[in-house]
Amino acid sequence: VHMAQERPVAMQSMEMSKEEVSARLTAMLGKVSLSMIKRPNNGSGLQWDRVVESLEKAKGMSLTLSDQGGLHINQIRAKARNAKRMAGIEVLIVDYIGLMAGLDHRANRNTQLGEISRGLKNLAKELGIVVICLAQLNRQAEASPDAMPQMKDLRDSGEIEQDADVIIFIKRPIMADPDLGPEWQHYAKLSVAKNRQGRCGYLNLSYIGEQTRFAGW
Repeated sequence: VHMAQERPVAMQSMEMSKEEVSARLTAMLGKVSLSMIKRPNNGSGLQWDRVVESLEKAKGMSLTLSDQGGLHINQIRAKARNAKRMAGIEVLIVDYIGLMAGLDHRANRNTQLGEISRGLKNLAKELGIVVICLAQLNRQAEASPDAMPQMKDLRDSGEIEQDADVIIFIKRPIMADPDLGPEWQHYAKLSVAKNRQGRCGYLNLSYIGEQTRFAGW
């Protein structure tokens, strides 16, 4: 959302529909409750002035959105090339790698994800763009409220760890331990676990759940 206000961005959402992404976009830009947008109660409780404001902000954004699911790397490549040609995109967001299909359906999932990871890496170099790809973690990464996820926690593929220039994790301790006090309600910790061209480290963030957005701590 921040990037699309300054540079052309394409998002390939294989998990959410365009309507779901648009609702979240409205919540983020207008700083209104997502539940109110989805169920406005016939106009009561929803701050319509903020909704209008968010729509005006969205008009100034350069965001190409596709919600076709189950794509393989060649289809992603074709869509990215077209978006580069038509909109001059500088950023491609893929949500998420676990929902992409492999070219060889007979290959095991690790092999397929390795192929996808290398394909996205090559696509970034070919088009001269940034590719941001979401990935799931193994379940054991959620077990400890204190420990940050590590690169070994990336599900089904060590190729992601090898291919990515930057790997970022976000941890919300209260999700692992609901008994933590109210001061933990909005706290999130971001870890830059790999950074090929810079430093690794941590950032403290606030998560505003009803608006589905992160902000500074």
